[in-house]
Amino acid sequence: MEQLVELGETRENRIYSENELEHVIVYQDKEVIVPQEIFHMEFGQEDFFGNMKTIEEMRNYGYRTFGELPIDFQQLEQLKGGVGTVKVEQIFATLETVVESMLEDNKLNQMADDERLTYKLNQFVNWYHDVSNLDQPLISQRISAKYFKFVKKRYSAYLNGNHLTLEQLGNKEGVTRERIRQILKKGDGQLIEKWRKIHSLLQNKLRENGGIILAECLNKESEAFFMLLHAFETEGIYFDVINHTAILTVKDKHELESYVETIQQEVQRAFSLHVITNEELKTYSKERSIVDHVNVKIIFEIALDAVNWLSDDQGVLKNMTKSDAVEMVMLQYPNGVEVYKREDELINKANDLMPNSFHGERSFNAIIGREDNQDRFALWGAW
Repeated sequence: MEQLVELGETRENRIYSENELEHVIVYQDKEVIVPQEIFHMEFGQEDFFGNMKTIEEMRNYGYRTFGELPIDFQQLEQLKGGVGTVKVEQIFATLETVVESMLEDNKLNQMADDERLTYKLNQFVNWYHDVSNLDQPLISQRISAKYFKFVKKRYSAYLNGNHLTLEQLGNKEGVTRERIRQILKKGDGQLIEKWRKIHSLLQNKLRENGGIILAECLNKESEAFFMLLHAFETEGIYFDVINHTAILTVKDKHELESYVETIQQEVQRAFSLHVITNEELKTYSKERSIVDHVNVKIIFEIALDAVNWLSDDQGVLKNMTKSDAVEMVMLQYPNGVEVYKREDELINKANDLMPNSFHGERSFNAIIGREDNQDRFALWGAW
């Protein structure tokens, strides 16, 4: 490793004591505070975009961690070969942001995944409220003010139950559909880039949970989350609602509908001609959840939508036919039953399964007597 040249301190005494709570780096008339908790952390070239070569030179001289940076940042200009005043100024200007980012990463690493996501989402909401109140263009945030304006118009339309198309938005703004598309696309990208951590956390969670996760912490009625979800759609993360339960998924509309249909068809096969209890549906959902690696509540809500509940704890399939109801009643008489003599009793039982579906004399027997049902009910000696 090359030696430091004409510096008033050695590499060893640049490493701060474990008892030191923070380290103040000074450059000209400005300062940046580096807390002890990140002294040991290394900074990388990617942390100082545009000065990657200079950072590599600093690392070659032994400046690798935040705790090894000189208190007087101007000393970097004295390195053999010279880092250069302009480069030192640029690096120092970025240093505070990098320190804040490292502190946050350190804090996030100590959190559970869900806690980490909630923290970042709350941070996003606070940021959104702050920038929404700015009168001037959002230059400092590197996000177009026009983008904010257009997404807010879409949000207003959404609250009124409408979807504002690119063409409609263009007509309102006096610009072309294509220009609106360009502004929205660029703004979505800028928003995702600024909040890449949220995007990464969601992607990881989706990857680990079968491509569908609960989105209870994301309310599309919130203006802030509407904008975030608007941007996520461009990255293939979609918001949807299943049986009043909000979800995020990597499945597009067609794929999600197909997945829901598959589960509901499986429920129909599993519980055909069966009075379903809540516990049975929960058991099915747990088993399917293990297979799909999808949250059990999501599976349960999908399955739940296939059931018509007769009471708090008993239900039948929504697609059950009158013939199915008759067969379920007949199954209660394994030794057969004289339909003509006990039709009132049978009708009452059938109406318990399909309320108000069987009316008057012979309504039960009419189902049994249908030609397409004769083989089905011959077992009970109904004729």
